[in-house]
Amino acid sequence: MNNDHLRIKEWILANKLSLNVAKTEFLLIGLHHKLNNLDSQPSVNISHDSIRQVQHSRVLGVEIDENLSWNKHIENVVKLKRLRLELELCEESVILLTEKLCLLFIML
Repeated sequence: MNNDHLRIKEWILANKLSLNVAKTEFLLIGLHHKLNNLDSQPSVNISHDSIRQVQHSRVLGVEIDENLSWNKHIENVVKLKRLRLELELCEESVILLTEKLCLLFIML
């Protein structure tokens, strides 16, 4: 892994890019029991900047975790769909209420 971060640093410099350390994170992917049996937690430093390790990350709208499980992604999709459904139901009830008030006004 040490060679990999050196190659990343070289690639960044060669392409005249900069690394936003505040937004950069790394994800160690593997089987649950193998990740738990690691002797020490790896650290990644690029140009004296420490990159933080995360257990899951969102990439292009897909939630990826260290075990490549879909659980977190499915949780987020269900939560988003539930919110959208509640919003649609709320909009429908506002429309129905408006129609009823208009009918009531016409009847008066």
